Amino acid sequence: MTRSSDDPALAASGAEPEGNGAWLTAGRLAAILTAITLLAAFMRFWRLGYQAYWTDESYTIGRIKSSFDYLLLRLSDQGFPPGWYVLLRAWCNSIERFTGDGAFAFSPAATRFLPALFGTFTVPAMYFLARAFVSKKTALAVTLLAAVNPFLIYYSRDIKMYAPLLFFAVLNAGCFFHWLRTQNHLLFVPLFLISGLAMTATHSLAWTLILLELVFLLTSPRLRPLNVPLWLLCVALMTILPIYWYAGRNVYLARLADRGQDISLLWITRYTDMSWKTVAGFITEQLLGFLWPVYPPSPAIQSWFTLGPDFGAHLAT
Repeated sequence: MTRSSDDPALAASGAEPEGNGAWLTAGRLAAILTAITLLAAFMRFWRLGYQAYWTDESYTIGRIKSSFDYLLLRLSDQGFPPGWYVLLRAWCNSIERFTGDGAFAFSPAATRFLPALFGTFTVPAMYFLARAFVSKKTALAVTLLAAVNPFLIYYSRDIKMYAPLLFFAVLNAGCFFHWLRTQNHLLFVPLFLISGLAMTATHSLAWTLILLELVFLLTSPRLRPLNVPLWLLCVALMTILPIYWYAGRNVYLARLADRGQDISLLWITRYTDMSWKTVAGFITEQLLGFLWPVYPPSPAIQSWFTLGPDFGAHLAT
């Protein structure tokens, strides 16, 4: 009997079954993956500068336009590490030096280009991650879903750190699972470390993935003697920047301990109450890009955008 092309065990071996997967040659695979990536790029770059900055983006611009020391000072009471802001600041300064136009360098089109690029790269990275579990054909389906997902598209068009965080997280998880599958320490361990350093320097949420990897590592039936020591070494190196930042340059954790709660997140209860509408909207938020059955968003959201009452321009994209 011919085994299904979606058999995870078969996919993990790197082989394809006869019959269903025979048509997917290396050339066709490359062509399809390129087409999906180009589709993802179009949906992330199209009219990229059309929308004005909204509130969080405006705060980001205010931080990166300052000096490097002032940037770190502005972030000293925030709950995230400075990695993304440093990278975005370097990107904008490079554009300013190249074009000589400071206004363009910090415009929506120029600043959003970098997260849109990370958002585009996330799509082939999803194929890389999916291939650790499923066949090429199924991995292409996963890649296509990632390319057209409204949630991923939206955050690829926002200058906050979420697009690069997701890219580094997908890449890190892919390296982790391919490493355990192949035991290729020389290739995947350095890639796991580099993506992990970038991921943890971008947002503290990255440590959630690290904890999940630990659970998977300890419960893996194919664990080898070097797996745990190498993983622990990589994670130890990933902690250097966060420890330096939160212990030496940041007062966020100290203020959090003093207050007993994170008041910076209280705004969530203002815009996202855990009503039946919010729970029912989880599905449509991911598939359709809005919180059903509230569409367009409530008037309270309008104050978040720099254009104020002219909210229609934002809905146009």
